[in-house]
Amino acid sequence: MIEHLTLESFLPHVGTSFDVTVQGYDEVLTLVDAEGGKHETSSEFRQPFRLLLRGSRKDLYINQGSLELRHPVMGTMMLDMSPIGKCDDGTFEYYIGFS
Repeated sequence: MIEHLTLESFLPHVGTSFDVTVQGYDEVLTLVDAEGGKHETSSEFRQPFRLLLRGSRKDLYINQGSLELRHPVMGTMMLDMSPIGKCDDGTFEYYIGFS
């Protein structure tokens, strides 16, 4: 399924929530931004893009790795996510890149 995901797949869902469970703890990640790569490629597969997500909890930091994200419209998908850091409000931001 991941091979079919494009920037256009995520754009309508900016501002919506993705659920994830990490080590028995539930977290809600809001898709804050979906943006295309800075450079055009000649790839027949897809143009690179990135997702920026923000967690809702101040007490849960998610380490880099593959996670199962669940969305009410997009369904369940296994994606590689990396932490960016802590936000001013104490929650955490995360990055998912597609190439």
